[in-house]
Amino acid sequence: MAGFIISKICRACESCIKQTPDETSLLPETNDVEMTHVLNSLLGNLIENTLDAINGVEGHEINLSFHHYDNHLHRTVSD
Repeated sequence: MAGFIISKICRACESCIKQTPDETSLLPETNDVEMTHVLNSLLGNLIENTLDAINGVEGHEINLSFHHYDNHLHRTVSD
């Protein structure tokens, strides 16, 4: 998962958009390959949609936040 997020940070940098993960974020480890694939797809779509929405507009920064509690993953992607 970390490699995936790093690739999205690089993609944002190529578009001159700063992307910052929240330092308090936590994604629990999982050995469930299907769950990892689903998370990559969901988070990838959220991040790509955000990058597309602000592409070409200067001064934007994407903030990412992930928190896991009560068996639920809460994520925030904001500009």
